[in-house]
Amino acid sequence: RFPLDQSEYVEYQAHSAKVTRLRLTFDDQFLFTTGEDGCLYIFDVRKKERTGGKRDKDAVLVFADEILVTRSFLDDKQAQVFDLERQVDELTSQIDFQLRHRDSFHKEKMAELEDKYGQEIEQERTKYELLREEKNDMEMEYEEN
Repeated sequence: RFPLDQSEYVEYQAHSAKVTRLRLTFDDQFLFTTGEDGCLYIFDVRKKERTGGKRDKDAVLVFADEILVTRSFLDDKQAQVFDLERQVDELTSQIDFQLRHRDSFHKEKMAELEDKYGQEIEQERTKYELLREEKNDMEMEYEEN
């Protein structure tokens, strides 16, 4: 039956890039096409009824949620994901290093402050003891007079 008459087919503009695959369903009722544009189109290729009857509403296929993409697009996205994961790892290690550095800095500062205040407390105790001795000496002197 080839070539087809113009009355036996309808021409559609669907894909915006080259068509890469064509497949018919097992019952030859639907034609699936995919293209480099990442789209999937489903065409009803059943013969038209001569009586002009309406299409069976239950037999109509619904649109799918899947989107076809090229291998290079998928590879690019996977490379981007890998780079982002690497960046996250680097940032995590940087933050961990900064936290460790900050902790050690604070520990050193605390040790310095403890030493400083410990020395000041000792100085104050020494002053207190001197003042106490001086007071005792003055009391003894007062009692003797």
